[in-house]
Amino acid sequence: MFDRLMRAMRLDGKLFREAADTPSLSGEAALIAVVVSFLAALGGAIGTPKPALLLLVELANGLLFGWLLWALIAYLVGTVLGGKSGVGEMARVQAYASTPRLLSLLSFIPCVGWLLRLAG
Repeated sequence: MFDRLMRAMRLDGKLFREAADTPSLSGEAALIAVVVSFLAALGGAIGTPKPALLLLVELANGLLFGWLLWALIAYLVGTVLGGKSGVGEMARVQAYASTPRLLSLLSFIPCVGWLLRLAG
């Protein structure tokens, strides 16, 4: 799993094809999406006045909109344009594509945190 995460961070195109073609990676992709969303939310919640509330809102936002909704949108756009992908394939690829958001964990660092969050 760690190897696939590093390949996703390097934007290895073969990994995304592998994730799309391997239904057995669905559980791993869901775990990645949850962990990435949680760590990104944690980085955003550190140093705020209401960290618990912000953590929950960011986590829900990351999972619902950042992963599932974008997978559905990508599937719909792809089918309109003649693609032959499924929602499950798009969800797996979107989960791996979200790994650069791990940089958001460092968003609490003064002066450069917002740049890391933006880069992620």
